[in-house]
Amino acid sequence: MIFVEGDTDKLFFDRLVQYYRQTSSVPIASCEVRNMHGVSRYSSKLSGKLKGQIIPSAARKGMEVQAVCCSYDTDVFEYAERPVVDWSRVAAEIRRLGIKEFCEVTVEQMMEEGLYQEVRSLLDSGVTADMQSMQGLGYKELIPVLTAGASLQDAMERIKTGTRNYARRQLIWFRRDKNIRWLPSEQLDSAAKTIIHSLEE
Repeated sequence: MIFVEGDTDKLFFDRLVQYYRQTSSVPIASCEVRNMHGVSRYSSKLSGKLKGQIIPSAARKGMEVQAVCCSYDTDVFEYAERPVVDWSRVAAEIRRLGIKEFCEVTVEQMMEEGLYQEVRSLLDSGVTADMQSMQGLGYKELIPVLTAGASLQDAMERIKTGTRNYARRQLIWFRRDKNIRWLPSEQLDSAAKTIIHSLEE
């Protein structure tokens, strides 16, 4: 099983598995790619899917889940003040479910590469660089790469810097709002009870 955190990652690993199945002289064991659609509640979502769906489904087919791989784009984690996902907790849960192997795969540049193709497609379709829709973070940095031969590596560094700065500004803005109550993501049960209590008041 390969768990990924977004659409770009899923496309990448689907194509990667397909490529190896077509070209490798070694038979590729059964492998499924599952999109977790983000990193919120990653630990509970992953264990829930394994326990409630994937392991029972494999058993009905006479198969066994022997390895789990979790892939994530490093950009999602670069600006976090604390780990977004407790991977030791994920690994412990996977071992508790009787799965023998667990590994993490961090993929740099994956999102940028997918974005690169998207911007190129937009420009090829007639969208111009001066349109407001092309001024967003990531788009405006890649346009000079595609139209003027600028450095892709430099553009990706600017995208990463811009993403971190944008995230920091968001955090600062939210912290100034006294109506917002911050809850620890690693204590899901306590956070859920707090939210329910607040809704009932």
